[in-house]
Amino acid sequence: MPIIEVSGLRKTYGRRRAVDDVGFTVHEGEIFGILGPNGAGKTTAVECLGGLRRPGAGTVRVAGLAPRARRDTWTLIDEIRDTGVTVVLVTHSMEEAQRLCDRVAVFTPSSAVATAPRRSPPPTNGTCSPDAPPAALFRFSCRCLFGLRVAGRERIARRLYIVS
Repeated sequence: MPIIEVSGLRKTYGRRRAVDDVGFTVHEGEIFGILGPNGAGKTTAVECLGGLRRPGAGTVRVAGLAPRARRDTWTLIDEIRDTGVTVVLVTHSMEEAQRLCDRVAVFTPSSAVATAPRRSPPPTNGTCSPDAPPAALFRFSCRCLFGLRVAGRERIARRLYIVS
């Protein structure tokens, strides 16, 4: 499944075409390189991917969303943060969760969840065998990636656990 889709991307500065009819896909887990000489449009294309520049034409999708729409969502959440509005943000992006959420619930395919406040402690060192039981992998991931310790859990729905 493509995680990045670019089609017909065009960006001009005045009369100069920085990017002209560029298209490519990047699949999940793939290490994808963008190669070219100075002035070929590499940085401009990546800035369009990140929502830092608006394409003049074409489509860019990152995880199914237009990057600019993602940044606009970030701006909206920042603007309403102190108004008392409740927002539930669903994302796969750790950067987005850390930047926007007061608390996060971390889901795994094994149906476990951990919650943590925004700006959790930095990752800790450690190792865990990939052959470890799913519960051990989950606890290790929560500790290393999110600074969480799984103490107890309460099942509140078929696939949702609140960890305290």
